[in-house]
Amino acid sequence: MPDPLVSVIIPTYNRAHSLGQAIESVLKQRYSELEIIVIDDGSTDHTAALLAQKYPQVSYAWQSNRGPSAARNHGVRISSGEIIMFLDSDDTWLPGKVRRQVDLLQKAGSSVCCCVTNAILRGERGEHRLSFEVAEIFPRLPQGLWTNPSQVLASRFLFFNQVAAVRRDALLLCKGFDEQLTLLEDWDLALRLSELGSWVYTIEPFAVWNPNSNESLVTRASKDRISLRESALCVQKNALARAQGALDQSSMKLLDRKIKSTQHELLGLRLSRSRNPLKKVLGNGISLAERGSAALFKRSRHWPAMEVTALSHHPVRDFAAATA
Repeated sequence: MPDPLVSVIIPTYNRAHSLGQAIESVLKQRYSELEIIVIDDGSTDHTAALLAQKYPQVSYAWQSNRGPSAARNHGVRISSGEIIMFLDSDDTWLPGKVRRQVDLLQKAGSSVCCCVTNAILRGERGEHRLSFEVAEIFPRLPQGLWTNPSQVLASRFLFFNQVAAVRRDALLLCKGFDEQLTLLEDWDLALRLSELGSWVYTIEPFAVWNPNSNESLVTRASKDRISLRESALCVQKNALARAQGALDQSSMKLLDRKIKSTQHELLGLRLSRSRNPLKKVLGNGISLAERGSAALFKRSRHWPAMEVTALSHHPVRDFAAATA
């Protein structure tokens, strides 16, 4: 079976200082059937000059500043690959990522639309954590078929963009990233892809997330917890609206519970920022109660563990049939 063409899409905005490292990490993959596409989301630094001088083999496209989701969607439109991968311009991949994910998707067959790997999440103080650990998913096999991604993702966020390899047909079927979202657009896409059926995975970390600069969306979101939860609530409500008839009852109940939890978190945060001392105390109490409820839920039988099986023992199903 010949290797499929893989398209790697790198959105960037004023990151000429880190873009080269991201591109180099893709070039080190040593995978022959590969195209790299950089989408410049309106940079005013020397990004264009860097690409022209050092990386003529990389396709470059400029657009007016519309955000990373629009940049990724633009990259998908002009790409040619059967398999699409994304990399942010301040992060890197480790050698072997592309080959491992292509092999897993080929072994799984066309019924499986997505493959995810683990990632190293670097902290500002030099500490490292793994993305699977942060998402609290602990598969019993080092790699294989993940049979319940919709249930797991209905209950928590998984670091996604830099670790995902997605079949082009599935990405087009899901209509790409939601360009109205400025936060958690990756969770939104992951939820939509999870509705198409099983994924494949490996516990090996093949991506490195680096501490973001002060102007990054991630940094701003960590400082504005209300905006982050407002985006989460939008993602969750959209997922529940789509789920009618598309997902099993367990996933729908998990989404419904997650929505209520996020609503309580938002109420607690808003009240805690009030100038009224009584409202502030009430808000802190609501937040504390919600954290306690979440901790208890994780210890209950309703908390969805990652269900996996060996690749050679899964039923073949066309993911397109999920939306037929």
